[in-house]
Amino acid sequence: MRPNLALASKLILVSLFALFVSSNNFVLAKSEQKIPQRIVSTNLCVDQLVLSLANKEQILSVSYLSADKTISLFSERVEGLQKNRGWVEEIFMMRPDLVIVNEDSPRPSLRHLKKLGLNVLSLRTANNFSELKKNIKKVSRVVGDTGKGKLIISNIDSKLRLENGDDYSPLAAILLPRGMTAGEGSLINELVVSAGFKNLAHDLKIGRQARINLEEILIARPDFIITPETSTKFPSLAQSMLLHPVFEETRDKDYRWKHLEVPERAWLCGGLPNIYALDLLIKARLKFGRRVGQHD
Repeated sequence: MRPNLALASKLILVSLFALFVSSNNFVLAKSEQKIPQRIVSTNLCVDQLVLSLANKEQILSVSYLSADKTISLFSERVEGLQKNRGWVEEIFMMRPDLVIVNEDSPRPSLRHLKKLGLNVLSLRTANNFSELKKNIKKVSRVVGDTGKGKLIISNIDSKLRLENGDDYSPLAAILLPRGMTAGEGSLINELVVSAGFKNLAHDLKIGRQARINLEEILIARPDFIITPETSTKFPSLAQSMLLHPVFEETRDKDYRWKHLEVPERAWLCGGLPNIYALDLLIKARLKFGRRVGQHD
C-alpha cells in the first residue's frame, strides 16, 4: 500500500502544480485582456484625454462634439471614428469593452450602463491641475500606456515651474459670455493665476462663476481683459457684452489695457489643450505686461 500511497501523493502534487500553472496562465491571459481595444468616450472633455492617451486603434467612438473645430483641438484626430451622443442604447449596441464617462454628464446613466454589464470608468470634472493630473493617471493606466500620461504631466509641471524672470502680476478681468466671470474653483481661474495674473474676481469676492458688470470692470481698471475668442460661426446674444464698444477699444495697442483672446477650446476642458492656453497666457503677460505699465 505504501508504494501506491507514494504514487498517489506524486500524482496529487503534479496535479496541483498543473493547476497552479494553468491558473497563472489564466490570470496572465486575463491581465492581457484588460487593455481595452474598443473604447467609447461620451463627453468632449473625456474625449480629449482618451485621444491624448490611447492609441487610435483602441478607440471605437467619441462624442460628436469632438468633431467641431470651434471647441475641439482634436477635430482632425477623430476622422474615421464613430461619433456618439451619449445615449445608453447606442453605446450598448457598439459592444465596447470600456466606456469612459464624465460623472457630471446627465447621459449616459452610469447606473444603466453598469446594469447592462458594461465596463465603465467615471471621471470627475477637472477644475484645477491636481484634478487634471489625477484624471490623466487614471486614463493612462486603464488604456495601458502610462508613459504618455507621465509625459503630459511632466509638460504641465514644467510650465507651472517656469522661471520667467518677471515678478510683474497684472490685474486681469476675465469676461465670459452672458456677462459672466470665472473665479476661484474654476479651471479658467487656475490657468490665469498660474500664468502669473491677478484675477479681478478675487478682489470682488466672486466664486467659481458669477456675473460681473461693465461698471465693476471700468472702476477696477484692470491691465488685461481676457475673453474667449469671438466666433462668427455661431452668433449668439450671449456674446453681445463681449462686443461692447468699450471692449472693442481695448484692441487699440495704445489703450490703457490689453485685450487678450484665448481660444475657447483651450480652456473649455481639463486636458492637453490647457498646456497651450497656459503657454499663451504666460507669453502674453511677459510680452505686454511691461508695456501696459501703471495707468493714471
